[in-house]
Amino acid sequence: MAGNADKVIVTNVSALKSKYGAQGLTKINAAVKQLITADKGRGLWTILVAVDDADAMGKLKAKAVTDATNPKQNKTTIDGVFKAIMPDYLMILGALDVIPHQDLVNPVSDDGDPLAPGDLPYACDAPYSTSIGDFTGPTRVVGRLPDVTGGDDPDVLVGLLRTAAAYQGRPVDTYNDYLGISAEVWKASTAMSLQAAFGASSELQVSPPDGPDGVWPANLIGRWSHFINCHGASNDDRFYGQHGEEFPVALNASHLLGKITEGTVISAECCYGAQLWDPANAVNGPKSICTTYLAEKAYAFFGSSTIAYGPSDQNDSADLICQFFIKHIREGSSTGRAALQARLDFISARSPLDPYNTKTLGQFNLLGDPSVHPVVSAHAAKLIAEASPRKGKAMPAMVPSLAVGPDIFGASRSLRRYRLGELGRAIGSATRVVHRIEGEFPTKLKRAMLDAFKEIGGAKPTFHSYSVGVPVRAGRAAAKTRAKAMAPPLSSPVSFHVAHVKMERKETAKNPSPTLQHHALVAIEVDGTYILKHLFSR
Repeated sequence: MAGNADKVIVTNVSALKSKYGAQGLTKINAAVKQLITADKGRGLWTILVAVDDADAMGKLKAKAVTDATNPKQNKTTIDGVFKAIMPDYLMILGALDVIPHQDLVNPVSDDGDPLAPGDLPYACDAPYSTSIGDFTGPTRVVGRLPDVTGGDDPDVLVGLLRTAAAYQGRPVDTYNDYLGISAEVWKASTAMSLQAAFGASSELQVSPPDGPDGVWPANLIGRWSHFINCHGASNDDRFYGQHGEEFPVALNASHLLGKITEGTVISAECCYGAQLWDPANAVNGPKSICTTYLAEKAYAFFGSSTIAYGPSDQNDSADLICQFFIKHIREGSSTGRAALQARLDFISARSPLDPYNTKTLGQFNLLGDPSVHPVVSAHAAKLIAEASPRKGKAMPAMVPSLAVGPDIFGASRSLRRYRLGELGRAIGSATRVVHRIEGEFPTKLKRAMLDAFKEIGGAKPTFHSYSVGVPVRAGRAAAKTRAKAMAPPLSSPVSFHVAHVKMERKETAKNPSPTLQHHALVAIEVDGTYILKHLFSR
């Protein structure tokens, strides 16, 4: 086990062998070796680390995982691996039955999600916790290359590894054209996101009427950038549009087959968009949209594990974190760095995080190899071609003017990681988080919220209040002291008040997926004045 590798692939070999047998594991190992060789040609030293290998973990002074399904064991072990090697990229290899998401508690569990599971804690120095508020200082570049949860075909994972090994960066112009899909009711919000991410929104596709039955023409579905703001449902292979009580299919996993351009990058606000569900629990087809995109050689899918939120006529929550991700991709970040920077941008933009934004931070995850650079500047591509070890040429002593794209021998990448680490720790120390409190909900505010829900047809909302304070990180006395020192008292007393209502969507000809639609009214109170926003489940 060698020292400071550029990229570490972590997996659980016993879990993979249990799923695919010895022959399947052999095929996966061969594909991993191909990726390691390809990374070497790109100037990356990559190693594979098995979190269940007691001998290997002993050399790294980390504890081996004995229960593949245990989030705490996996978090503790991966933290140990990261601290021993300090890689620039950490890639989780496998779905939830190989390396689980972390069991983060949903601060707005009235929506039916007890947890907001995700990989955010793996991107943070803070120790294991189930509180999202303990992970507001991400510092690590992390992504997950998933097989199928409960799957039995190793070729799925082999295919994803081969895509990562063969990837090619392209000029930014390649990713300028986009497929932007929005439910009709959110078209104003989606247009704002597209304008922020791409500088234009004129080609926004609205469902309904666009894309009937989730079928899109080749000149749209074949574009390299996809931004989707539609409804999603648990264990469902479809995304849905909305007009009034009509919820047509806006995208269908089966309609993606053979139509996705290799290298596509997807940012999806949809509820359950990146849910890694077991096909045995499928509502419709056997494969989710996110895993289908990856199987069709997409480079990255950024989406939510559970119910996500956003407004209809402005940007917040899922809108922001998704547009930040695609924006950083187009600026030349690796997919993993884009995910890290999207999280940092989101925390900075919305601190103190209200309970719905707290959930947003925890639930959005990157699926794909985090070291892939979809966008590479022409200058960087030329340097890589000229200096590639595969051509037997010596590495240059300096890489000048490398504004975007990969650094072929790591010097400026290491500097970027240092800066992002410092930034993440500073943001984490200064960020305020919410804690649910008991007590009387403000009477006038409750009355106003009830009146608002009457207008949209909601009934029997739940009401909760939240205080704002400094995160309390278990076992981190120094961090708590630093947090208090770096986060001065707020200039105004701040608290959040939330009303949440569920509205059943029954299965009809115009709504092929029975589910619940959620509305939330969130009021931030500053010096006795309320600022109100209306969020919708995506």
